[in-house]
Amino acid sequence: MKKNIRKLLAALLAMIMMITCAAASAQIVEVDLDVDSEGVKNILTMTGMPEDQLSTADPIIALLNALCVKVTSVKDGAQIDLALNDENALTLGFASDEKGTQIVSSLFPNYLLSASSEAIQGLLQGLMASMPAMGMGGAAGAEGGAAGFDMEAMMAPMMSIATYFQKYSDTIGKTAVPGEPVSGEYEFEGMKFNTYVPITIDIPAAKKATEELVNEIMADESVMGLLQGFATSGGSGEFKPEDMKKSLDDFIEHFPENVTADFYNNADAENDPAFYMEGRAIYEGQTEPSLSYTMLQKDQQTGKMTFKMAEPAMDMAMEFEENHFYAEVDVSGLKVGVDVKTGDTTVVAVYYMNMEKPLLTVTVAVDPNGERTLPVEAGEKTVVTLEELMGGTEASQGLVTDITSNGLGQLIQTLTKAVPEAGNLIMMMMPMNNTTTTTTTK
Repeated sequence: MKKNIRKLLAALLAMIMMITCAAASAQIVEVDLDVDSEGVKNILTMTGMPEDQLSTADPIIALLNALCVKVTSVKDGAQIDLALNDENALTLGFASDEKGTQIVSSLFPNYLLSASSEAIQGLLQGLMASMPAMGMGGAAGAEGGAAGFDMEAMMAPMMSIATYFQKYSDTIGKTAVPGEPVSGEYEFEGMKFNTYVPITIDIPAAKKATEELVNEIMADESVMGLLQGFATSGGSGEFKPEDMKKSLDDFIEHFPENVTADFYNNADAENDPAFYMEGRAIYEGQTEPSLSYTMLQKDQQTGKMTFKMAEPAMDMAMEFEENHFYAEVDVSGLKVGVDVKTGDTTVVAVYYMNMEKPLLTVTVAVDPNGERTLPVEAGEKTVVTLEELMGGTEASQGLVTDITSNGLGQLIQTLTKAVPEAGNLIMMMMPMNNTTTTTTTK
């Protein structure tokens, strides 16, 4: 257990480093969750969980609904507060300078953890080395943790992919051949336009551009290595470029025979961004579109889009306006949606199957005036260095004992009081004989 606690603290330090990098100014970010219990249980039922076992999810759902996370960012560090139904459950504060980072927490109330810049660098390198490799070349990722996580080697092929698709997008755009504008009176969803332009796609040119894209990607060893790394780390086994090539060749072979679009705007209105567009793609031997879409833009901040595909059946709808975005996708009856409202408070609602009630709602409130309330100073606390902690020295044993004897005990007491069902579940799962609420003073 002590070894696991040391690993937990090391991972916590890595998270602190990320928060430090993200904290550009003093502010408070508060996050609340709302999970729909009925929706979760419906999903569990779909995955095959017996009805008499669905209640086992109740404690976890109750815990998530009670949780509030508050991150206070200041110039030299931050403070993280976890509350459960307005009961303070855990607090962690840290301060950083060129020498390193000092950490205090209610999890180890009688200790201060000190990490030098050199020790932090070594810790992060160790964490990176333990991650699956995503290097370049076909063998990337095969050695797993031994090779380590090479950020530069991973980003290079991702940038290459982005470059290929940007080039492809530009080329495909040039295959659109506009016809002669037709003046008239046109109206779509209350929006009026005076010009219609028919557009056709040069299919041979589009097909050639797609073939060139496929050949460029397949010839890039760094991209192939990245895909191999993802396959290995994801547990899907060996990545076979020939299988990918066959799938892409099949796509090109069955390229749409006819792709057209109708474009409407107000040609004589200066700086008018409004337009309406509908397009369709018809494959050989078909009379009805296999793919179709519509786009309506009212102004720079307001618009909507739809997309339909016949096989596999997929419908997608998207709407956006100032401080609001909504998208919904239906794939063969499987429905997913997201609704985002921004402003002083950001609310993100995620829908699954039931489009009337969100499965998960995340509320994020930001206060620009942040102040750390937990002093990050030794005082009467015992100082333990990161090197001592990771080395499992005698000096670090007191910190580990402080966690097991004081911090965890207090945390579980708060959890049991604030969310009884979750507290009782954790108490049943943990060996409580080593956990008390005795406070040790040094």
